[in-house]
Amino acid sequence: MSRQAFTRFKKPSPFLLFVLFSFVKPATLVAAPESTILISNDYFKKTGDAYYTRRDYESAHLHYLHLYRMIPDEQSASRLFLSSLRREDERMLESLLYRPQPDAGFTYSYLSVYAAFRLQRYDLARPIIESFETRNGTKTGSNRSGEAEYRRMQFLRGAEILDLRRFDDAVLYYSELGRIDDATGKRSLMLAEDLRQHQLVSRKSPWLAASLSAVLPGAGQAYTEHYSDATMAFFWNLTFVGGTAYLYDLERSADRPHTGSIVTGIIGLIFYASNITGAYSSAHRRNVFMERRFAEHLRRSYFSTDLIERESGIEFTRPLE
Repeated sequence: MSRQAFTRFKKPSPFLLFVLFSFVKPATLVAAPESTILISNDYFKKTGDAYYTRRDYESAHLHYLHLYRMIPDEQSASRLFLSSLRREDERMLESLLYRPQPDAGFTYSYLSVYAAFRLQRYDLARPIIESFETRNGTKTGSNRSGEAEYRRMQFLRGAEILDLRRFDDAVLYYSELGRIDDATGKRSLMLAEDLRQHQLVSRKSPWLAASLSAVLPGAGQAYTEHYSDATMAFFWNLTFVGGTAYLYDLERSADRPHTGSIVTGIIGLIFYASNITGAYSSAHRRNVFMERRFAEHLRRSYFSTDLIERESGIEFTRPLE
C-alpha cells in the first residue's frame, strides 16, 4: 500500500464521523467500567441531597427520580417519597405506593405509610404497617433502636383514627401508647391531652337550626353563621309568600279561579321545606368543618412533614464540594 493510500485510510471522512456519532450509542463505542456507574449513582444521590437540604425540592426531585430509575431500591424510593411529599405530587406518591419494596426497613416503611395517609389511602398503608410490625414486633426486647422505631410506627398508625375524626378512640389509643416513658410516650400523652380539647370545639345543633328556620325562614342559617344562605332563604320565602298573597287577592277581585296563587303557594311551600332542611344540613356541615379544622391543627403539630422526615431516620449524604 502506498503512503498516500495509507494516509487516506487513517483519516476517516466527515460523513462517516457524523453517522458514527449520530446513530451509535456512546456505550457501544467505549465500554464504561462498573465504577463509572457507581460514581454516577453517587453523584445523583449527593447532588439531590444537596438540593434537598437547601430546600430546592424541585431540583432534588429531578435528581432523586433519575437515581430511582437507575437503582429502584428502598433508599432511592425513600428520597423520592420525601421530595414528592414536599412537592405534593400525589401521582408520584401513588405510583411509588403501588410498587412496594419487599422486606423494607424502617425509613422506607415509615415514609410510605405517611404518604398513604396523606393521600387518605388507608388500604395501602395497613399492609405496610402490618408487615413491618410482624417483622419487628418480636425483636424489640433486645434491640433498643428497633423498639424506638416500632413505637414511632405505632404513633404514626394512630393518625388514621385522627383522620377519621374518631377523637374519643384516638384519646384512648394515644393514652395507652403513652404508658411507656420515652420520647414517643411523652409525645403521645401530649397529643392525647390536646385531643381531649375536641369537646370544646364549637358545634351547632342541627335540630335547633331546623326549628329556627321553621319559625322564621333563614334564622337557622344565621344561627349556623351562614349569613348569605340566611339572606337568600329569607328573600325567596318572603317573595313567594308575598307573591302568593298578591295573586290570591287579584284572583279574588277578578272572580277568577285561584290557579296561579295555588301554583305559587306550592312552590313557596317547597322553598319553605328546603329552607328547613337546608338549615339542618348547614349546621351539620359547620360541625364537620370545625372538626376537620381541629384535626388539621393536630396534624400540623404532630404529623408535619418536617417531623416525619426527622423521625424517619433518613441520612442525607454530605453535599458535593
